[in-house]
Amino acid sequence: MKFEVFDDTGAGWEKAWAALPPRSRDAFADPAYYRAFAATEQGALPECAVLRDGRGILLYPYFRRMLSEIDWLHAPEGSCDIMTAYGYGGIYGDTGRDDLLDDFIVLFGEHCARTGVVAELIRLNPLLGSESALSRHYELRTGNRQVVVDLRRSDDEIWRGYRHNNRKNVNKALRSGVEVIQEEPLGPHFGDFLSIYASTMDRRGADRGFHFPDEFYRTLAGGLGDGCRVFYALAGGTTVSAEMVLASATAVYSFLGGTREEFFELRPNNLLKHRIVLWARDAGYESFLLGGGPGGEDGIFDYKKSFAPEGILDFHLACRVHDESLYGTLVERCMERPRTAVPGAERYFLRWRYGG
Repeated sequence: MKFEVFDDTGAGWEKAWAALPPRSRDAFADPAYYRAFAATEQGALPECAVLRDGRGILLYPYFRRMLSEIDWLHAPEGSCDIMTAYGYGGIYGDTGRDDLLDDFIVLFGEHCARTGVVAELIRLNPLLGSESALSRHYELRTGNRQVVVDLRRSDDEIWRGYRHNNRKNVNKALRSGVEVIQEEPLGPHFGDFLSIYASTMDRRGADRGFHFPDEFYRTLAGGLGDGCRVFYALAGGTTVSAEMVLASATAVYSFLGGTREEFFELRPNNLLKHRIVLWARDAGYESFLLGGGPGGEDGIFDYKKSFAPEGILDFHLACRVHDESLYGTLVERCMERPRTAVPGAERYFLRWRYGG
């Protein structure tokens, strides 16, 4: 049995990811994905824990972040927390072997104790179905529900699975002359993607953390290769909607995108998503995970649900405290600070990361 922890600078993580069973080679576990986000999260150190033996392989990527960067928290030198990157995460590989997973959890816990980890948070990929296995070791908290389109169906079955209003909107976009094209990331229309995405985030009042530098896109596109695609909806030669998707062995994920507000009436995003669904189905993927709504079951969630009313998945956060005493002390300090003691703040497991 061999337990190792890699950063993103050598070949260890890359080789371990390539050694995973094909269905487990998820874009969210790829070192290129973490390299891209490392450029956006100051002080976030990508790491990946790997356990290998004759029973199989397990791989778990995450960010280590030092608590000393939060001045007001006054955490001991060397203490840190760990969290998966934006999107989804988890423990990948032969997770069906309970004995292998149990050994990994014990060894990883020992590693955390040696390296000053106070607490750990995993945004579990709902397609992994690992909640039951991890519940023996982690506290599971429920997040916003997610929508997934089952691609293992015919065109007609997929189409009839949409809500009636969604089918009407797809047809309206077609009658309005909207067309959809696909390009490699950083292609000729990528400037339009950046503009549309930025304006969409501004319109929704999204945190500045959702605005990414150019280096993020270059790293992501260069590292993921064919695992990153961008689709555009055009009307009269104008790019009116765009969406970047990430592709893994069996699943496609809606990642970043948006629509120009002045073209909402044409319903270009309905057609755009419909075309992505058909592309993914024809390419042999099994699932298209659209995500959820930032506010829970809000308007964005309802829109996504119109593509798969029956395809609703629970989303969970897996939480684990590694230093009970220090965790309690840090939470108490958060409760003494107005911006981290506001009503509802108790729902955040790593409370010091929010509102500070």
